[in-house]
Amino acid sequence: MTRWPLAVLLISIAACGGSNSATHACGDGIVNGTEECDDGNTVSGDGCSSVCKKEVGMCGDGIVDVATETCDDGNRVSGDGCSATCQTEAVNKCGDGVIDNGEACDDHNTAAGDGCSASCQVEAGYTCTGTPSVCTMMGTQASGTCAQPIVVTMTNGTGSASGDTTSTANEVTGDCDGYVEDSDGNDQVFTFTLAQASDVDIELTADWDANLRLMKTACDTTTQVSDHVFHDGCADVGLDGDGESLTAQSLPAGTYYVVVDSYDPDPMDLEMGPFTFTVTATAPTAVCGNGIYDDNEQCDDTTNPSRCSATCTLVHDLAETEPNDDVAHAMALTQTHHQIFGSFSSDTDVDFYTFTLTAPATIELETYDAIDPNATYTGAGSVTTLDCTATETNIVVFDSTGDTTDDSTMLYSDYLDGSSTPAGAFSSAQCSYIGPADRDGPDPTQGVNLPAGTYTIKLEGIASKAYILDTKFTPDLGSTLPVAPVAGDLVLNEFMAADSTADTNCDGATTSTNDEFIELVNVATHPIDLTGVTISDSVTVRHTFAAAATGSMTLDPGKAVVVWAGGAPACPGVDDWFVASSGQLGLNDAGDTITLKDASANQLLTYTFGTATATKSFNLNPDITGTTYALHDAITGAVGAFSPGKKSDGSAF
Repeated sequence: MTRWPLAVLLISIAACGGSNSATHACGDGIVNGTEECDDGNTVSGDGCSSVCKKEVGMCGDGIVDVATETCDDGNRVSGDGCSATCQTEAVNKCGDGVIDNGEACDDHNTAAGDGCSASCQVEAGYTCTGTPSVCTMMGTQASGTCAQPIVVTMTNGTGSASGDTTSTANEVTGDCDGYVEDSDGNDQVFTFTLAQASDVDIELTADWDANLRLMKTACDTTTQVSDHVFHDGCADVGLDGDGESLTAQSLPAGTYYVVVDSYDPDPMDLEMGPFTFTVTATAPTAVCGNGIYDDNEQCDDTTNPSRCSATCTLVHDLAETEPNDDVAHAMALTQTHHQIFGSFSSDTDVDFYTFTLTAPATIELETYDAIDPNATYTGAGSVTTLDCTATETNIVVFDSTGDTTDDSTMLYSDYLDGSSTPAGAFSSAQCSYIGPADRDGPDPTQGVNLPAGTYTIKLEGIASKAYILDTKFTPDLGSTLPVAPVAGDLVLNEFMAADSTADTNCDGATTSTNDEFIELVNVATHPIDLTGVTISDSVTVRHTFAAAATGSMTLDPGKAVVVWAGGAPACPGVDDWFVASSGQLGLNDAGDTITLKDASANQLLTYTFGTATATKSFNLNPDITGTTYALHDAITGAVGAFSPGKKSDGSAF
């Protein structure tokens, strides 16, 4: 036997291929050799291909592929703002005034105790409707067990019932329409079932002063359904012997409960007795944008976009912030047009606001809670569609010398200046207005030319009612929202009275009247809302500004609007124009008077001219700032004999 040295044996083993190195392959989770990645599998489409090469443009690689991705946060997990498919996810935010997934309400704040909690959930004892949510504190079931409701059979959408509260029990308690004595007497509970979604009208007849409630659960006023007329969930608007009515829109199919309630029995005035009522269900009509103020809407007026949004919510630029129930915590306002959304947490809640005038100015303060074209608010300072359906307010204004705890030291106040009065109903829900147009204030010049200084607004109302506080200042510094004009805001810059054969409106036609025109310029420092402004000659109103397919109802500072007598205006570069709503301007060649008034018939300007010259307009000389008028072609630098919608030299405003 030959014996080999140990070293030779080791060399021989190595030559035969013996080794302790591992063999690696794509899919084993280890990046090796020519591999660019290894995710533990050989499946393509997950960022690492079947041959362990990086895949470009895959969700989760931390690089946004603009062709298919809107985000890429380096993972494929949903719920973190970027979904598993790399699409941006909406991040819900409680307090933004929008009801997001997981929220039952959103009242534009994160304060607790106002009906909508800090996590945007409806708090016990409240109902919340609308966006932003308006939350209403409801009553509670009286002690004891709710009696078995009486069934009202619905036949062809109609059901009726009768009863007598003289000897019944007190099942339901709580305020109704702000009167604390309501719902404290005997009552009766009825139930009916809707087979399909319906609008519901309930009419009650009684020779005593009853009230009505409509609820989703028997005797539980936290489930009270909003009343369409006053949006407060119950009806107590009639007088003795007048009965009551309650309407609700787009109720889902299901079972509902009606409570007919007495007042607390008073030996001097027993408000109880027999009654009858009828329930009528019809096909639902509620839809935003139909011009009808429906349930769960704060407004429905597509002609008034500066106050009513496209989603039928009241437009506002500020929201009340609590605490503001004393002067020390008053909410400070800038000297500009504001529309402030607020509410009263109780009957004793008082909201304070302050503002500082840097120079003498005129103020207008107004409250409203709805915009309903079918129920006109009669406050003198409002446009015709502002309305008060449930809010009852009192505005008090103090200067720096006033004591806000003593109203006798105030400058001005207004309580219930106007109201909504639906047919057949009496409304105690009224708003307030302070300003130069106030019809019932003690001083017709209230709010006019206040000296520079700091002022305080104290606003009072009734529990759980929302409001808009509208503040205007003239001059209005830095305003972005349009306001109704006052005298001095508009100038009559150019007008054509004797058009003869001129084609001023560029429609290719000439008549004796269609080419008459009036050109107005906004010389204020803020946008103007032209709604309701009228143009008259010496005879009658010839044009009323209202929403149309042509001109804008908002006229920005320094801009012009033209009103032609008729025709089909098509002048290049002139986009803001109207055709007279009466079909003519009626300007006399021999001389006439042009008068502008606001929506409340307050005069804005008037001008009387003499004999007009055919085919030539009268124009301020110079444009806008002139104090006298000259024939257009006599003005230095003028181009042509007229220039509606443009300056006399043909340049744009």
